[in-house]
Amino acid sequence: MKKCPYCAEDIQDAAIVCRHCGRDLAAAQPIQVQLVQPKAKTSPVAWGCLALIVGIGILSVLSDTSTNQSDARTAAPQSGPPATDSTFDRIGGQGMVDFVVASGTLTSNAPALEERMRNFCDKQRGDFCQVMVWANRARAPQALPMTSGQLNAQVAQYNRNRHTGYDCFMLLRRGSPAVSSSGC
Repeated sequence: MKKCPYCAEDIQDAAIVCRHCGRDLAAAQPIQVQLVQPKAKTSPVAWGCLALIVGIGILSVLSDTSTNQSDARTAAPQSGPPATDSTFDRIGGQGMVDFVVASGTLTSNAPALEERMRNFCDKQRGDFCQVMVWANRARAPQALPMTSGQLNAQVAQYNRNRHTGYDCFMLLRRGSPAVSSSGC
């Protein structure tokens, strides 16, 4: 007696088809696999490309780390002018996500900012809207993905889905929600 590899029921050693599940036992036989030996030598061009990619990755990490360290030393933005008084400008985005720069006056007034974000979404086509807000144009991304420095510089986010009724406004501090509306 042996076990069926499909249903684990006991079957005769000479069985070709399982009497319990009806599966073909010949198909369950081990498949012969022929291993192909990989090339032993990697071309110098491949090594050069790998070195270039690793170098860019290291520079990216170091650049992001220095941005985060400068954020910790001071709360003021390091580069780029903040948005002018009462501005709310779309500067980029990707898909249904919009990136906006808003003035410090607007970002310090949560009800006014939430209303401005709702009005922005009302003008958009579609049932889903996501608006991400920064106070400094130089710290905002133009497209996804974002760096951790850009994420930490985000000051607000608004999400709305008309199909589900989801309506959420959040003020953010270093990328984490500090204040959320009741719809979140």
